[in-house]
This record gives sequence, C-alpha cells and structure tokens, in this order.
Amino acid sequence: MAVIQSVKVGNRVIDLFTFQGEVMDEKKWATTHVSGGGGIGYVHAGSGYSTPRPVTSKTTTHDQFFVRSDDGQERAVETTNADLALRKGHRVTLLLGIEKGKEQGPCVAIYNHTTSDLTLINGDIKQLAFPSNVAGKLFMFLGWVIALWVFLGTATHQGIGFFFISIMAVFGLIRYWRRKKYNATLHGAIDGAILQIKNQK
Repeated sequence: MAVIQSVKVGNRVIDLFTFQGEVMDEKKWATTHVSGGGGIGYVHAGSGYSTPRPVTSKTTTHDQFFVRSDDGQERAVETTNADLALRKGHRVTLLLGIEKGKEQGPCVAIYNHTTSDLTLINGDIKQLAFPSNVAGKLFMFLGWVIALWVFLGTATHQGIGFFFISIMAVFGLIRYWRRKKYNATLHGAIDGAILQIKNQK
C-alpha cells in the first residue's frame, strides 16, 4: 500500500493509503430484521383495551469481495449498504484511512477503473473522522439525567437545574460542531485523493 495523502483531523493525523488490483471474487447478499407485532393492553372481566404494535422490517445489503494487486497481495473487503456495482475482473483502487500510530483502518472509498464508478463508504468516513467514544456518550447521558433531575426536582433548584441544562446544551453544540468540522476535513482530503487516483495512468 502507498500513502497518497495525510490529513490532520482534530489532534489526530490520518494517512490515506491506496491498494489497487483486480477483483478476484465478489458476492452480495441481504439480511432482513423484523421487529414489532403483538400488542400491549389490559383486559379484566371481559373489558379493557389493546394497542397493536406495527410490524417493521429493515433490509441490509452486504458486499464482500477480494482484490489482488499486481505483486500478488490480496485484500478482503466487506461493506454494508454501500450499493457497490462490481464483478470479477474489474480493476479497482481501495482508499483506506488509517490513523497514524495504528496498523489498520477502514476502507473509505472504492474507485472502479473499469466502470469509472466511485463509491464512498460514508458510515466509515464518519466513524474515522469522529470516533464513537463510550466515555463521552456516558458523560452526556449522565449530564442530561442529572440536569433534568435537578431542574424537575423542586422549585428551589430550578435555577441550578437550568444552569446545568445550559452547560449540557453548550457541550452538545460543541460536539456537533466538531463532528461536522472533522467530517468535512476528512471528506476534503478524500476528494483530493480520489482526484489523484483518477489521474493515475
């Protein structure tokens, strides 16, 4: 793999690597998750009520394929809901984002040289730009719970509760702004890398 570009996202540096080769094998399948049904209610002595729960389903499309480079290296790729259009024999370039100091990272884009199709793996791009942080999510959740508990607890504590709610709202806005900024920064670097890939002979 070759580093095609590096980008600073927040206090992290992400290297964008390319891996080019021929698709050796590819398969696509779908899974469906069904939830709901039944209902909730209360019946006693022949009377009561019942509220039905609607049945919902969600279908997820999966792609798995293998790419072999000119020097014989192989790489397996799996994507979810990427809507890939490729088959065995197509020549593709994988664009991988790896945080500096780490050995592995997700495939963030796939360029098909045979069909000139570009596929961005947006879910992995967002996760790479702003990784999910369990501690951060727990802090936000507990912060909101405490703020609302204080605010709704007693009238004498509503001022303090409102102060805590304001602080949590500011934290939420900062977190949203940082996520949006980091995502835009990484997208810009990926766009530049894709342009280089397309111009490669």
